[in-house]
Amino acid sequence: MSAIYRQYRPTTFAEIVGQDHITSILGNQVVTSSLAHAYLFQGPRGTGKTTTARVFAKRLNCSNSKTAEPCGTCATCTAFQEGKSLDVIEIDAASNRGIDDIRALRETVSLAPTMGKYKLFIIDEVHMLSGPAFAALLKTLEEPPKHVIFMLATTELQKVPATIASRCQLFRFRRATNDEMRSRLQHILKQEERTAEDDLLSFIISRSDGCYRDAESLLGQLLSHTQDTLTSQGASKLLGIPSREAIHTFLSALVEGNAAQALKLATTAYEEGFDPEQFLQEAIREAREGVVRAITNDTPPIFASTPNAVERLTASMRAFLVATQDLAYVPEPMIALELAIVTACVAGTPAKAPTPSLVTPIAAPVVQVKAVAPVAKKEPPSNERLLKIQSSWEAIIQYVRTTNPVASTFLRATQPVALSDSSLLLMMQFPLHKTFFEKPENLKVVQDAIQKVT
Repeated sequence: MSAIYRQYRPTTFAEIVGQDHITSILGNQVVTSSLAHAYLFQGPRGTGKTTTARVFAKRLNCSNSKTAEPCGTCATCTAFQEGKSLDVIEIDAASNRGIDDIRALRETVSLAPTMGKYKLFIIDEVHMLSGPAFAALLKTLEEPPKHVIFMLATTELQKVPATIASRCQLFRFRRATNDEMRSRLQHILKQEERTAEDDLLSFIISRSDGCYRDAESLLGQLLSHTQDTLTSQGASKLLGIPSREAIHTFLSALVEGNAAQALKLATTAYEEGFDPEQFLQEAIREAREGVVRAITNDTPPIFASTPNAVERLTASMRAFLVATQDLAYVPEPMIALELAIVTACVAGTPAKAPTPSLVTPIAAPVVQVKAVAPVAKKEPPSNERLLKIQSSWEAIIQYVRTTNPVASTFLRATQPVALSDSSLLLMMQFPLHKTFFEKPENLKVVQDAIQKVT
């Protein structure tokens, strides 16, 4: 059995969903014979660029149709559908990116079509071509034979030389809307005579980022695992993704500022085999949806319904995005996740001047960062300097990150809480952080960063 996205790949313009602004123009060009010699299809992956090129190529060589759609029954249409057409050449520029490959293409260009009216070249991921290959392609695009039409597809238009793009008609493909994606998935389920819960469709749509191919591939994977009605809970188990309920409980703990509970939930998920990176991605996705729905008054989930939820969730998303980058540096993935949780709970707290309650716990590890330069004669008062350091703390962390990523990760779980003429007092969340920054080489990194930034 072929993959779902291949099995239900559109074969006519009418079947292409969400790109009417493109298919209507191409269809009209065919009917009125006002064709260009080169087309450039640009857009996100999985939105139908190559599929549209294939349908367009099929119609251009169709010998029977008088409308914008290919007939699907003539000899050229049949040969194309069976993959036997010698007049449609598809090239993957990602694996055929050299000048020799384009030179071979130029030799083929001069040959006349065998069955249809045109010789059609579809070059996928054209931005992957090398500089010399683009130069060779440019020569062909400048003065191609009348029987040749090029269709170039790319996800990164900025990497296509302007000299190439200016010789093509540019069409921009857009991501699918939620309604368009839902309609497409329901169509496939109907064809497969299967059923799925609405939550499952929402589950797939949220993970496809407007990409039809991703959504259809995921649906096909789920269809192959069970003959029962598809559910979001079943999908979570099959794909090894934490359930939506588990993530919502986790986010509720963060909104409440309950770092201990959030750490416990994350540890439980890790012990159950869930990957920390996947856990972070799911938390970011659900937090984002909660914030958007809360801001637009679109019945937000419970965890996003409290007065300070938007502030807390925004801080959490920032911490999680940093944690996904830190995964490449920390010795264990859980360290990045745990630090993100603590940082989110601290960052979500409204800013205020240090109070005794902030530094009262005797067990709270602290580190003194000695001054690294003499005090100026007209130095501002200590409280002003402390506020400046506190307001610059994120910039200090980013500066440390350029030289010592691990130190920057640990620094996110610290707070500058007091300043005298000779030293800055940092409060740590865990004794491990205190031990780390007591090492002279790590302490110097912080000293240098504070001096440089402030």
